[in-house]
Amino acid sequence: MINKAFAILLILFLFANYSFCQQNYTLLNNESSFNYEDFIYNKTTNFHTSVKPYLISEISKYDSINSNFIIDKDDRTTNFLLNTNFTFKSKHGFNIELNPVLTTLLATDLQNNENRYKQSFGFSINSNIRKKLAVRLNVVYNKNQYYDDLLSNIDSINIIPHWGKIDKQNLDSYYFNYTTGYISYSPNKHFNFQIGNDKNFWGDGYRSLLLSDNSNAYPFFKISFNIWKIKYVVLYSFLKDIDYPDEQNFHKKYSTSHYLSWNINKRLNINLFETVVWKAEDTLNYRKFDVNYLNPVIFFRPAEYQLGDPSPDNVLMGCGFKYKIGKSNHLYGQVIIDEFNLQEIKKFNGWWANKQGFQIGLKSYNFLSISNFYFLTEFNYVRPYTYSHLTSLQNYGTYYQSMAHPLGANFKESVSILRYNYKRFSIKAKFIYAVYGADSTQNISYGQNIYKPYTYKPFEYGHETTQGLKTNFIFSEIQASYLINPKIHLRLVAGVNTRNYSTSTADKNRTIVFIGLKTDLYNDEVDY
Repeated sequence: MINKAFAILLILFLFANYSFCQQNYTLLNNESSFNYEDFIYNKTTNFHTSVKPYLISEISKYDSINSNFIIDKDDRTTNFLLNTNFTFKSKHGFNIELNPVLTTLLATDLQNNENRYKQSFGFSINSNIRKKLAVRLNVVYNKNQYYDDLLSNIDSINIIPHWGKIDKQNLDSYYFNYTTGYISYSPNKHFNFQIGNDKNFWGDGYRSLLLSDNSNAYPFFKISFNIWKIKYVVLYSFLKDIDYPDEQNFHKKYSTSHYLSWNINKRLNINLFETVVWKAEDTLNYRKFDVNYLNPVIFFRPAEYQLGDPSPDNVLMGCGFKYKIGKSNHLYGQVIIDEFNLQEIKKFNGWWANKQGFQIGLKSYNFLSISNFYFLTEFNYVRPYTYSHLTSLQNYGTYYQSMAHPLGANFKESVSILRYNYKRFSIKAKFIYAVYGADSTQNISYGQNIYKPYTYKPFEYGHETTQGLKTNFIFSEIQASYLINPKIHLRLVAGVNTRNYSTSTADKNRTIVFIGLKTDLYNDEVDY
């Protein structure tokens, strides 16, 4: 059966129609993607919206959508600053774009009278070669300051959330480089091969319980296959992480992930997910990338059995759906399963290994029949110890950051977003309420920190979601922005947000006003 499947794939690979265009990917950024998501969610019938970032060649009106933001100016200098970038086009099917990266944000905490800043500068190179090959390189140098909410984690592990390792620290300023990029090749309209150092996101929500862009970038090789109403993705990832409780040294780990998206009809999509994580070093030898997990079409459970029972590796499975209601409303959801024992679940006794979670959400791109008015509401729930394993080198994370939800596990969360766009102007309101159970001691895990081995659990039964040091988190934000130049994704932003953490022993509040220029390359919000 497997041989037949490979034969079919090979035929499609060699003889498919070659009518396709640029093979680079969209940016994995909520601000820039909003400009075309209305089109792909509401005006296309066979687009796989949950596989992000998107391959531009699959968005039929990508160029015409972006042309809506052009401001006609006769003056060449003004036109260059507002509408274009550095572009070179060859007669031989080669083009290259060079974009500057600039971010300078100033923030003030009104309650605590503390000032902070973020500064980034660098460049982004994007090239397409003969309609089959694309190359992208982003190099960003950062100098940031952070409030105390994040400093304890940053100082202990030298990791900046979303970004990675610190290069240098000078007083309260942190310096770090961030380099991402990829090579994308499409031999025909069905296949795409991508190798790079970047992020991926699988899901239709604001968060993802399957694979998100919460962590920093990681090296990967990705195979995407798109035919009929099906899209199938295989992702081989090369990760690094701490071996808890040693937070200073990083070791190699690997993962292989499969994602199948099926558009059953014009309204309903379902998707299946599985991933396996294993450490490079076990008790016997240096495993490297295990060949048992290279096969792109098998399920992991049979491969695990070949490695012995019980397997030392961490396998997670999940599924999701999206259903279109009316013309522009979309109901979506996900389920993540780390461990599943039906007999224990039916007992309702809080067995520690009932490690599951779910997401349910609703979003509209023309809310209340108002064009360009966006609404999202979403609920996420993950039980204790989900994503964790025997060691942190087998958990579902990299560089001390979750590869799924930023809160880890043992939480309940509600997210609501309103947004309105008018040409290049936008205003956005966001409200997040979360309850999670933190750890009060170092040697006991109540299931929220996925980097603590689940062997740190205090008991076998009686576990409840949000157990431990119950923490309430409330985040609200209003932000206005103006898109200065859509070609280089440069925005002028201003806004205010409030953050409140409360437990039985402490209460922390911040009201932060911010303003500045920002290049939208990545999602880097710390709204958790």
